[in-house]
Amino acid sequence: PQQKGRHSPPDPKLAPPPTTWWGRLAHRVDHHFCLSHRGTDLSTEFRAGTTAFLASANNFVVNAHVMSHAGVKPEDTVVSGAFCAALACIASGL
Repeated sequence: PQQKGRHSPPDPKLAPPPTTWWGRLAHRVDHHFCLSHRGTDLSTEFRAGTTAFLASANNFVVNAHVMSHAGVKPEDTVVSGAFCAALACIASGL
């Protein structure tokens, strides 16, 4: 029997294809990233990403405030923190 891979066509017995543009987008994202296979959905992943972004953005502001007491310009701290966070996100995605 052929094993279903990441890009195998969906099983037509599972559910009818969505009819709205949001449903089609969610279906394609789910199929591409195997979200339902992993026990999650697009809404949960969106909330998790938003939470991570807001925590990171808060960290930039707090670090800038703390480092300003040490004589470092807040602009430099925010830019360097954002740059390091971007590198870490890219590295974790590889």
